[in-house]
Amino acid sequence: MKEAGNNGEEAVSAVEVASSQVKGQSGWDNVKAAYRFNRKTGEISREVYELFLMFILGSAAGGLYGGMPASRFARNRYIQTSNAAIYSSKMEALGTSYNAGTRGFIRYGLRWGWRTGFLAIGFHGLSSFLAVYRDKTDLLNYTAASVCTGALYRVNLGVRGVVGGGVVGALLGLEREHAFKTLIGNLNASVSSTKSENGPVR
Repeated sequence: MKEAGNNGEEAVSAVEVASSQVKGQSGWDNVKAAYRFNRKTGEISREVYELFLMFILGSAAGGLYGGMPASRFARNRYIQTSNAAIYSSKMEALGTSYNAGTRGFIRYGLRWGWRTGFLAIGFHGLSSFLAVYRDKTDLLNYTAASVCTGALYRVNLGVRGVVGGGVVGALLGLEREHAFKTLIGNLNASVSSTKSENGPVR
């Protein structure tokens, strides 16, 4: 992945470059310029990079949120229900209880991880897509992305689930967008600082 040019300058969004070169282009032209991958050089645009980043961060956060409490509960539950079990040593007993905790962490960590990863990439992807297509960043992008993501997440529950998911998604999405943008900005600044010190990474 290449994020810096030969002169060491920080990479910018493909939309910013395209907009500065071609005035009055259509929304789909902006989308094509933004979401790109160069197979020869391995260069991806900032928009694509942020999609991967948001999915990884969302999945990791959800995995920890769901896995850690489940791990403690599974371990304590095993200890309570295995009082009559006979072990050859204390280490075997501890190891068995920790194995139960690990199984609980994996089970519920994966369950929460894919859900939060879907929500993160869905919200960020839709809001970014709308911003690129409309060539404008405003409240409408975030609201529409929040509603669509929440509705899709609860679509298996029928019409009520879609409506409820859309309302909840809108309320939570507007509140969380600032935190997501701040996190992305800090990570991009950190990566750019490292690349400028070590040179371009291909």
